[in-house]
Amino acid sequence: RPANLPHRRIALLARILTSGSSLLSNILTIENSDQATSLFNRQIDGYWRQSYTFNDYVGDSTGIPVTLGHTSVQSLIINVVSPIMYAWGQVRGDYPAMERAAELLQQSPAEHNRLTTPFESAGIKINNALDSQALIQVRRNYCETGKCLYCRIGHTMLSDAARYIRNR
Repeated sequence: RPANLPHRRIALLARILTSGSSLLSNILTIENSDQATSLFNRQIDGYWRQSYTFNDYVGDSTGIPVTLGHTSVQSLIINVVSPIMYAWGQVRGDYPAMERAAELLQQSPAEHNRLTTPFESAGIKINNALDSQALIQVRRNYCETGKCLYCRIGHTMLSDAARYIRNR
């Protein structure tokens, strides 16, 4: 997917950073997911409207739209905006910022990736990004380290499996 090549992503990040105000200030003032989405809805002009990399200038007058897709924006909200807002609130003792960070995750759609798929297959409903981030944390701290018995989900699944084997 040429539109997602690193060269263009870096150019788009440069556009966001040079948009006239501090990115950190913008992140810290976000109240809802619409504001977070608008923070990353930028287009770039010039060279990058006609190019995918440094050496492929096409010169097409119509240009190639250079914006982040919906999934990329949601990923930035989940993995950049919310953690920065939460960390800032935690360091500064700003509990409303920490609440806004959690609310952003609750307003964002759940991630569906290789880390969350096993939980969905096991019948766990993932309603929003807060749920998916929590399950990713469970997977990293319990599943990947073999601490199934210390995890309520793992313990329940192992108990169910043992019950199934006994009743066979």
